[in-house]
Amino acid sequence: MDDHKLRIGITFIWSDTIKHLWSNGLGQNLYFLYQILMAQPNVEDVFFVYWNNDINNLSKDMGLDDMGVKLCDIGDVIDSMDILIEGSCRIDPPQAEMCRQRGIKTIIYRMGDSMIADSEKFVNKEEHGTGFIGLQYDGAWLIPQFMETNHDYLQIMTKTRVREVPHLWSPFFFDLMAERQGCKDTVKYKSPENHKYRIATFEPNISMVKTSMLSTVICEQAYRWEPEVIEHAFILNTFEHKDVPAYVNVTGRMDIVKMGRLSTETRFIAPGFMSAYTDLILSHQWGSTLNYAFYEALYAEYPFVHNTPLLHRADVGYYYPDFDAYEGARQVLYAIHHYDEEREDMVKKNKKFLETLDPLNPYNIKMYGDLLQDVLDGKNRL
Repeated sequence: MDDHKLRIGITFIWSDTIKHLWSNGLGQNLYFLYQILMAQPNVEDVFFVYWNNDINNLSKDMGLDDMGVKLCDIGDVIDSMDILIEGSCRIDPPQAEMCRQRGIKTIIYRMGDSMIADSEKFVNKEEHGTGFIGLQYDGAWLIPQFMETNHDYLQIMTKTRVREVPHLWSPFFFDLMAERQGCKDTVKYKSPENHKYRIATFEPNISMVKTSMLSTVICEQAYRWEPEVIEHAFILNTFEHKDVPAYVNVTGRMDIVKMGRLSTETRFIAPGFMSAYTDLILSHQWGSTLNYAFYEALYAEYPFVHNTPLLHRADVGYYYPDFDAYEGARQVLYAIHHYDEEREDMVKKNKKFLETLDPLNPYNIKMYGDLLQDVLDGKNRL
């Protein structure tokens, strides 16, 4: 490697519906990517890059000042850039041609389940299309939880060898929002005095990969077995779905609903809701085995019931397999009865696991450095 220091751009987009970087995992992931690239010894600078967007419409709540990330128009940095990473804004043919003419390497960095998202657009006859428009990249990076469903899809569509990259997370955003919500000192788990637990689910309910349907069924079964230990179940991100017949037909027949112990809720910023209304966090996913909501539950030391094999391997949380709602209910009740006595040991395991996600973890820095070098050496094109 020569002495040239790299300048790397990460594509970035905002809109009326994207006003806070912490409002979704993709935005947070870009900041962690920024951190790990800035930690590379051969990198001079990393910045977010935009085009076809009005800087005057950038929300003051976006949080770029908190992160210290520069936001640059592509025209201002194109002649000094070495690598452009496709983050939250797709690289279209004009930008791809600008990069080709200048010898800029391009990397597609996929943080979501493109195969499922495109399939859902297809079956729902949505007008907006796929994120693929026929470009070939110099690198294709994919986070671990989507390797099974997206490796071949991404590789075939980009004609670029797909490489798995470590998933990155730190409590930066969680701590920031807890401080701003005034719950920094109260956000972590506290054992309920009456030993009646309030369960919360945080699935976004915008895709099949992360919905609260099975979690709701798990709450029902746990309540049937031991109603005296469940104070309430809060199912977040469901309020606008509460009148959907398929949801009404399921929940309307539940004992936990008839007794007023389960409610459909709107969207809340996690730290504030955890602090005020949560004693146990329950989750279900299908092909999305890692996400930031999981890490936040572990970081805040809540009993966390999940069906995530990657977390099960790390021995964190209380695991039930696949769609086994009965086992899910057993784990909820086991956590209610035993978490307080197991908390100290589980918090140690949580901390050990979360350290593996740190953008400044030396292993992660080396992994990204090696993958960056493979892009520079042209090893990924098929």
